[in-house]
Amino acid sequence: MSFSFSLSHLTLLQIAPHLIVGIASRSGYDFVGLRLLPSGVGGIAYPLMSDKAMMRDTRARLADTGIRVFDIESVSLNPTTAADDYLPLFQAGADLGARTVIASGFDPDPQRTADNFAAVCESAAGFGLLIHLEFIPWSSVRTPSDARTLVESSRQPNARVLLDVLHLDRSGGTVQELSGLSGAMDYFHVCDAPKLDHGGDEDMIHTARFARLLPGDGDIDLQPVIEAAPTDSVIGIEVPSTELMHRLGAEELARRGLLATKNLIAAHVRSP
Repeated sequence: MSFSFSLSHLTLLQIAPHLIVGIASRSGYDFVGLRLLPSGVGGIAYPLMSDKAMMRDTRARLADTGIRVFDIESVSLNPTTAADDYLPLFQAGADLGARTVIASGFDPDPQRTADNFAAVCESAAGFGLLIHLEFIPWSSVRTPSDARTLVESSRQPNARVLLDVLHLDRSGGTVQELSGLSGAMDYFHVCDAPKLDHGGDEDMIHTARFARLLPGDGDIDLQPVIEAAPTDSVIGIEVPSTELMHRLGAEELARRGLLATKNLIAAHVRSP
């Protein structure tokens, strides 16, 4: 299988875009993901839309290394979402050569979420961008089936589902819930984590943001995801870990994340 590999920005979120491009290049990745808007109030992000010097430095490093941007983050579907508000984000994505934008849903109104998702997809399409909707157990789009319903109802050809193995495990969902959905499983986030025996959203959020494990070092059953991945999938290594960052450093964490993922794939399918 000919997978491609992307270094997700959340793994090294304290690292500025032009520096993470260099780390990705030295570590053997094909792509990077870049967070241009925060996932929540006070979250870390790098506003390349408005910071011209940062955009210039990032594009120069991309050109020098040959690394490409796969995704930019992030669109939040919430009660105040307006597709036009994301036009600067989409323009920055086009300027970076990105392929897709990650979106998530935090609006309790299902119809408004559906309307806004379709509008965001239509707006992004004008910039040549896909929209990958990420289901997250503590959001209003909690399961693979929730995401599938939104993508299908949008009827937008650039609408996709992003499957994060941690969220799949915590949601109780299965890969089969996305079976047959056109373009649904072309992008995955891979990591590992201990078994979640108890706890609510706060515990899940803490693990997701600060305490993931390298693929193969935890209790998530990754085999069904790897076996279901189409041959042209992009695998995003997303392993944010305060402990691993402190112990290994940014570059070694990126390197080990990619190596662990390739070893996992080799154990379950033909070598990529």
